[in-house]
Amino acid sequence: MPLKVIQFWSYSTGDNTLLERVLAGKKRAIVSRLHSQRPGTIDPRHFSVGEEAMVQDAQQRLRGRIRVTDIYQAAFAAIPEKLWQAEGCCDAEHLQAVMRHGWPDELLDEDYVFLAMHFELVEVISD
Repeated sequence: MPLKVIQFWSYSTGDNTLLERVLAGKKRAIVSRLHSQRPGTIDPRHFSVGEEAMVQDAQQRLRGRIRVTDIYQAAFAAIPEKLWQAEGCCDAEHLQAVMRHGWPDELLDEDYVFLAMHFELVEVISD
């Protein structure tokens, strides 16, 4: 069975910043909306722990392979340390600020629940 192909999008078209952090081992998790997924975003509900996926860049070139290690729900008011560290943030407040910037249309209050997906880098594909 072929592996799923995913893309780590950044804030502008053609930006591979998040992908470069994944390939450097600095980003090992993503957060995702629980209910209102936008087209083109990574939806952890479509993955299982242990599943592998190919990672492509903004130009749709395969750049690596990851393996999902954990999927769970988390509360905006109580972001676990393992998540903000895997996201490459300095603390929970930093990740909250990143989420507010990335999801300006969401009401990110104490009751907001989201999905988290952790992964490990299995392979980097050279250019």
